Amino acid sequence: IALLVSALLGFLLARHLSRPVVALHDSVQSLTAGDFSVRTEVKGGDEIASLAKHINRLGETLQANETARRRWTADMAHELRTPIAILQAEIEAARDGIRPNIKATLDSLHEEVMHLSRLVNDLQALALADAGALNMRMADTDVAVLLRQALDALQERIRQSGLKLEINAPDSLIIQADAQRLRQLLLNLLENSCRYTDAGGEIRVRLQR
Repeated sequence: IALLVSALLGFLLARHLSRPVVALHDSVQSLTAGDFSVRTEVKGGDEIASLAKHINRLGETLQANETARRRWTADMAHELRTPIAILQAEIEAARDGIRPNIKATLDSLHEEVMHLSRLVNDLQALALADAGALNMRMADTDVAVLLRQALDALQERIRQSGLKLEINAPDSLIIQADAQRLRQLLLNLLENSCRYTDAGGEIRVRLQR
């Protein structure tokens, strides 16, 4: 009788312990298959419950990254479509003789090609960053000088957008940074500010340590 009772208790205990392990196994398999919405029910406070919490956190992170990746892909497709459409329209207009001013047409085409080039460079930088191969050349960099250069490059764009510009920055601010990447960051921020701010709005730039 004692042996039978022990066997029964052992079976029930093993079933009780294996059930959350099987649930974790199923969750990991779902995550591996690309279903990042799966979550494991957490019960108790033992090691298995702690592992379930970590797996759930992993699922949340993967789901957030996947959502961001899809949103970014859609945004990038939209960004690429705009200059391509402009290039197509300009080329067709020039071909049909609608745009007799060749210099103005070439200037417009050149501007859109440069825009496409910047987008492609951004794609390459992102791919390198994801692969852990983004080369960073860290050195003493005057970020105040970089900021003024970026503002000078986009000053006409800001004016044409009907925006006011307020700057509060020191003459010099030395940091350890990759000047090229930092310049790219500043230009992207200012470009987005021009693009997504309605006319009559204001761009405020603050630089401080």
